[in-house]
Amino acid sequence: MSDEVTSDSAIFNCTILIYISVMINPTPLTPWQEHHFWIEILSDHAIFVRDYLSPSEHNYVNEANQFALAFDELHTQLKSLKRDEPASSDAMISFSRKAYNLARVVCFIQ
Repeated sequence: MSDEVTSDSAIFNCTILIYISVMINPTPLTPWQEHHFWIEILSDHAIFVRDYLSPSEHNYVNEANQFALAFDELHTQLKSLKRDEPASSDAMISFSRKAYNLARVVCFIQ
């Protein structure tokens, strides 16, 4: 499967998840809540991939483990922010850049 197909699939899946979350809960999420949601999703996916790889695939297991650890670290950093931190605050902008950069690597977004 090409990286382009994988990226398109990931974007489609993310779009569906957003649509479902809006339909279930039409109240807008705060930036903190949205970050929490996506960090949990991406962390869970990294763990799922890691746990279901063949033990002989050492490089992929290690890479998935590094992603899981990176998302855990992001989650820890997010918990240090106020839940009502405005999107325009320096702290939220800085955090958003870190989260985006990591998600870009994981989701193969160009």
